[in-house]
Amino acid sequence: MSYSPVMEEQTPFLRHSCEDSSSSSSSSQPSRSSLGKDDIQLGDITTKHNEDNPLQVIAQIPQSFSYSDLDEESEGPLSPNLKIPQSSSYSDLDEESQGPLSQILNKSKRSRITALVRSTGRGLLIILVTFIPSFLRPSEPKKLYPTSYLDGLRGFAAFFVYIFHFIPLWYPDVLRGFGSTPADYYIVQLPIIRVFYAGPSMVSTFFVISGYVLSYRSLQQMRNADFLAVLGTLSSSMLRRGLRLFLPTIPVTFVSMLLIRAELYGPNIVRYPERTHTFWEQLLHWYRSVLAMTNPFQNIDGFAISFPAYNGHLWTIPVEFRGSAIIFLTMLAFAKLRSVVRIPLMVFIVYYSLWLARRWDLFLFLSGILLADLNILRLDLRITWTEIDVFSQAMNGFSPKPIIKFIGRHKNKFLHFISISLAIIALYLLSTPVDKPAQGIGFATIVASTPISYSMDSIAVLRFWGSIGAVLLVIALSLSPAPNPPLYPDGTIRFPLLQRPFVTPLGQYLGNISFSLYIVHFVVFCLFGLKRLTEAGEMEKSKYTLYFCYAFVVNTGIAIWVADLVWRLVDVQSVKFSRWLEMKCIVKDL
Repeated sequence: MSYSPVMEEQTPFLRHSCEDSSSSSSSSQPSRSSLGKDDIQLGDITTKHNEDNPLQVIAQIPQSFSYSDLDEESEGPLSPNLKIPQSSSYSDLDEESQGPLSQILNKSKRSRITALVRSTGRGLLIILVTFIPSFLRPSEPKKLYPTSYLDGLRGFAAFFVYIFHFIPLWYPDVLRGFGSTPADYYIVQLPIIRVFYAGPSMVSTFFVISGYVLSYRSLQQMRNADFLAVLGTLSSSMLRRGLRLFLPTIPVTFVSMLLIRAELYGPNIVRYPERTHTFWEQLLHWYRSVLAMTNPFQNIDGFAISFPAYNGHLWTIPVEFRGSAIIFLTMLAFAKLRSVVRIPLMVFIVYYSLWLARRWDLFLFLSGILLADLNILRLDLRITWTEIDVFSQAMNGFSPKPIIKFIGRHKNKFLHFISISLAIIALYLLSTPVDKPAQGIGFATIVASTPISYSMDSIAVLRFWGSIGAVLLVIALSLSPAPNPPLYPDGTIRFPLLQRPFVTPLGQYLGNISFSLYIVHFVVFCLFGLKRLTEAGEMEKSKYTLYFCYAFVVNTGIAIWVADLVWRLVDVQSVKFSRWLEMKCIVKDL
């Protein structure tokens, strides 16, 4: 029998085994010459020629062969006479007794397991780090801008709204003014101190800040006569505003719906929806509430407020959305007006919105535009002595130089006096009581001076004076004089006196999570605070106060932690998504 050269080089093991088995079993087995070309003999290796290629030889191994621990007397690596028990396995062999292929397979298996363990560990570590609040992790200091104090102001306002939704449920008396009844003589009821839980007035502050911030960049571009940039800024802002407001809000309401279905909320004393019979009914109810909340054409007159079914405090979101649209529309209409025309026209519209149209919310948004425009004008205003001489000639020789020199020498003192005085008045108006404001000490005269259009109830009175207080507060902060020099040696900004509390790390952090804290604090309170409130209902006064302190600290910690998570995982990502979507949809500039 002849073998092909290729077979001889590549299969010496098979040839050797055939020869050995032929010589050892010649006496007991038939000779190869008596076998047919397709015959196979068990216990031995037989060969046959490939029918398609006669030069190739096919070796066939009987099924009785098995790998085993060969004894020392076996002549070859394969022996048909050696058997191993069925229970034997590769796991019983150590690495030295296994072949090279087995060692490679074992190492590959171990490497895959190691990689899986490492990837799982990294995933768990990422999840763990994600749940760590941002203020507990190292980070670069936030870069501050001249308007950064408004971020801090918004942060404190959001925190005060949270306090307003927590404390009055434990102590309803704080809603009344100091001295309203013989029992209302608590320090926390005094004017100005009440600001720390003046939730409705803080909402007014939100709206003024929105008008200021959303219009600031466009107003700067108008001052530079860059009208094409104004169009791009307004288009981008309006396109992304709805996504910015509703993308973080809708998931929070959905979670609230799931928690209601799971019956995890406390007693229903805060008007959240009842649990329906089926999940689909609850889902449909939630869907309809979302449609109502996101409807930009709903009737919003500032008083007949439509509270969303899930998280009723989110009534401000559609108001904010409509106010933003009015801001951008106003900026577009006034884009090419000169400042000498635009500013007086804005003053009239602001006055009309509050006193004549009875739209306190529009008054706040439009006031933000006006304050931003005036502040930019004040910073850009540079009067030269030549211009003053021309003015003197026009006034028949009257020169304001002595007055200007006097004001210049005492400018900072004068601005400090004005800004601090305005801040005190603003805080006083912002602390107008929610319940029976006319009976509180110090507020009777203010309530008596309220316009007739706002005198129908205490909430309307609060909206009027709280709106004026919010505008005065922003004016006071913007007028606070800058130190001299205005920069530190390292180039960072030296902020004015009244702005400094809002540019601290605490103020800036609260500003970062302000929107998230506002939309999630009600869910946290229903999930945790309501149960603590129910537990404290039967306690005596001393224990009740201690339990309130415990519940407030724990609930506040949970609310800030959840707000931090929602800020990083939802709020920031929604901003990035809206920007990405805009870039995908708009026509690129040539």
